[in-house]
Amino acid sequence: MLQFIEQKENIVLSGAPGPGKTHLVTRLGRGALKKGYEVRFFSVADLVVFLEKSWREGKFDEFRRKYQTIPVFALN
Repeated sequence: MLQFIEQKENIVLSGAPGPGKTHLVTRLGRGALKKGYEVRFFSVADLVVFLEKSWREGKFDEFRRKYQTIPVFALN
């Protein structure tokens, strides 16, 4: 189920509200945590706010470096 992590691949889930994307991402994240991976979960709206703030404050590269090493990064 978590082969995408070992293969350094991305997963993108998109679609209408209701089919269970958040549930699936949460299950994948919990599974990754159980295997010892570091996981971050953001809503898209929150991530945009964080990105805009880091850009305005001249800290975008710092923000990017902080999160680019995390193997499981989920957006809702």
